[in-house]
Amino acid sequence: MTDPLLVPLRLAWKGEQLNQSAALEIVAPLGAYDVNARVNTGRNYWQFAPAYALSYRPSAETVIGVKLRYGINTENNATHYRSGKELTAEYSAGYKATPALTFGLQGYFFRQTTDDELNGQPTSATNGKLFGSGTGNRGSVNSIGPFLSYRVSPRFAFTLKYQQDFDVKNRAEFSRFWLQAMLPF
Repeated sequence: MTDPLLVPLRLAWKGEQLNQSAALEIVAPLGAYDVNARVNTGRNYWQFAPAYALSYRPSAETVIGVKLRYGINTENNATHYRSGKELTAEYSAGYKATPALTFGLQGYFFRQTTDDELNGQPTSATNGKLFGSGTGNRGSVNSIGPFLSYRVSPRFAFTLKYQQDFDVKNRAEFSRFWLQAMLPF
């Protein structure tokens, strides 16, 4: 099991062309974690993240979306390590080719805005620069890729995505390919 993302609070406003939501997202440390393991499915610390999302439909066929999220991490009690605060901006722009088929471009920008800490002390200096372009452990990454979405019914859809990371600093670099399903309970 990995750490689940919980959303105990979400407020949403829906308009003709503009939709907005504000939420509190929580990543709970319920995944498997062993301080001696090479790989863990859990992080062994909480993350609390206020989030704001906006989608705009300039036409019936086009939608543009953005989500801003600011993650605040707690300390990992097993290692006394605390990852810095994280700003993430996700984006997408899609075109509805048919009533069931949408394609477009999506990705994200990630910037760690504060230094990591070990035993309450910064792990290294960032020379006073906001996004850690000095020698600090502040991570950053940009990602972009296409998506294709197929709506089987009004309440059931599949989305196929590909993302390629670039300009990666102090993080692993990935190429991601995945299939998502939307099926409300």
